[in-house]
Amino acid sequence: MGRGAVRGWPGAADGAVPAVLLAGHVLALVLSGVLTGADGASGAAVAQVLVGVLALASAAVALVWRRVAPLPVFGVALLADGSAEALLPQAALTPALPCALWVALFSLAAHGTARRALGAAALATAVLPLHGIPVPGTGDGAEADTGTDTGFGAGLDTPGPLLDSLVAGALLHLLIVLCGTLRKHRTARRAQVLTRLATVERERRAAADAERERLARDLHDAAGHHLTAVAVQSAAASPPRRHPPRTGRRSPDLGRRHRP
Repeated sequence: MGRGAVRGWPGAADGAVPAVLLAGHVLALVLSGVLTGADGASGAAVAQVLVGVLALASAAVALVWRRVAPLPVFGVALLADGSAEALLPQAALTPALPCALWVALFSLAAHGTARRALGAAALATAVLPLHGIPVPGTGDGAEADTGTDTGFGAGLDTPGPLLDSLVAGALLHLLIVLCGTLRKHRTARRAQVLTRLATVERERRAAADAERERLARDLHDAAGHHLTAVAVQSAAASPPRRHPPRTGRRSPDLGRRHRP
């Protein structure tokens, strides 16, 4: 578990979280009316929304393999989140992309090494300034005239808000790494306990088998001893057989010699 990847293939449960993220992203866009072109949404806005859906779909597909190859999955999720947040307007995005990145970071901490998890947390924090970069032709006319920005990256052009966002993002990513590391240690501890229980059970069964073999051997020896004693006692209690001398029949001379 502590190595960079876990051998095997993803199961059906591995696709639950990516499916929920993708479904939630699409549902939020449908309810907002951007994906369906409602509320006067232009064709360019719908195209941008579709690009965001494609970015999240790529991250969701990668998340299926988060336990098998956590480091490449984190790379795909980081690329999808960073590029979408930097190139698409906030109307085309939902919190599903950052959540996908957080899930990938958690999986890397839970199934990878601590050094890789900390490096991934630093990369995720470094991507935060890309959020909310204004894209030409994607803002509303009112915002362009007033010079205001209501998006996620509002105020990131000043050192104060930028520093606050970096600090908050770093703390969040460190917390995710800490939770993933605790999960890894808990899983490893549970595996050790199960291994010890299996070892104790094997030793108990081996001791029971050895005890049964010893009892069977002692019973066999005791039964053999008793049978031998019974045979000896039976032979001693039976009267001796008297056989008439047969030497006279075979040799009359020897028969005469033995007569009184």
